[in-house]
Amino acid sequence: MRRKEAQKFRVDFYFLVSDMAIRVIDERFVKLQHNTSLFGFLYYIYSLKEKPSQVVLNCCKTLKQSLTHGESTVIKNHDLAVNQQQ
Repeated sequence: MRRKEAQKFRVDFYFLVSDMAIRVIDERFVKLQHNTSLFGFLYYIYSLKEKPSQVVLNCCKTLKQSLTHGESTVIKNHDLAVNQQQ
């Protein structure tokens, strides 16, 4: 009987730890996907010259919106788009 309880504890503990690890990894991938949606166009910075200017401008607008807090912003999307395509 005691052995069965010990085995049940091991299984329950293993599943608990596994479930927690899976949740943490899932959360990290969700955050990574969010960051990629904002900064992804900068990962391949050398290919920006080949993209249409409207696409780059839209990416810069999205990035600017995510980096804006109230009236405070750190970039200007037009300036960023022009600098990236030079």
